[in-house]
Amino acid sequence: MNSAAILGMGASCPVGYGVRPIQAAMASGLRNFQDSVTLTPDGKPARISRMPDLSESVSRAERIAVLTRCAVADFCDNVMVELPHSLPVFVGVGHDSAEPDLAGIRRALGDGSEGLLNAESATTFAGHPGGRIAFLSAMALAIRSFDEGEGELALIVAADTRCTWEAMDALYRERRLLNSEDDGLIPGEAAVVALAARPTSRLAMQHARFLLCSPAFAEDEFQLLRRSPQASRGLGRAFNSLRGHPTAGTTRPDAVISFDTGELFFTRAFATGYLRSAKLMPEPLRHELIAANLGDTGAASAGMALLRADWMMHRKDRASCSRVLVYGHADNGWCSAAMTIHIQ
Repeated sequence: MNSAAILGMGASCPVGYGVRPIQAAMASGLRNFQDSVTLTPDGKPARISRMPDLSESVSRAERIAVLTRCAVADFCDNVMVELPHSLPVFVGVGHDSAEPDLAGIRRALGDGSEGLLNAESATTFAGHPGGRIAFLSAMALAIRSFDEGEGELALIVAADTRCTWEAMDALYRERRLLNSEDDGLIPGEAAVVALAARPTSRLAMQHARFLLCSPAFAEDEFQLLRRSPQASRGLGRAFNSLRGHPTAGTTRPDAVISFDTGELFFTRAFATGYLRSAKLMPEPLRHELIAANLGDTGAASAGMALLRADWMMHRKDRASCSRVLVYGHADNGWCSAAMTIHIQ
């Protein structure tokens, strides 16, 4: 099968506490970037996309818990299928705080669902540090479980924040905060939840919003990527792997969505991968960057890209898409690409 049917999603981030307001914000170009008292290397206020009702001093654990609870509550309000008491859960987290993040997300799952999701009795609860590709890494494990006959439903969760003082300080020292003079990123935070099903299952045939082909992964050395992005071959390898997928590689997508940070070296890496995989790309190229609205949302980035793809595929006008390619990099050099396909 090498794919999963996505039955429903939930999300939270500074531009909205639910899928619909977030999708509307992204479609309209709304941004929630704020000035922080943290200064960039040139002495200017850093730009961030942070939850407006949380104090700047709130810890990473609490920020992620709030984000996850909001996303799970949104998911439970909108899911159209009856959930089993015990549901396999796959979790994507960031590089820097994997185990604490995993523990916090696990606690927040039950809190946000008001008992509908019983994370304690989940048959699978695995954390996969992977930065921005974490959501797709967790999704790939869910797809593998379907292919191996281990059930028909799985919950995929990812949450992250780059808006704590510690994260901001690390970006400051790396000179990666965006300002008018330096290339860089805008720190953000988000959580996203998705219910995936075996494509041949009854629930998938009745409730699927779109099909997600099994993601492709490849690796580059991150510091080399920053110094010489034209030398990057990882994204090209991921794109070529996707071309070999029995479903993803059969038709060009209508649009491409990046869940990268917007930093120039990532953009150049895409240009290299694009040229090496022209047969996989739309003509003309239609390309969007999630971080333009949300900032860098870390482990939740790929999930937010899928939210955008879902909206694009369900528009009721000529601009709607039937296929969307999503891709991005993590800060350890790993990259991933996946294809979403609208189910008529």
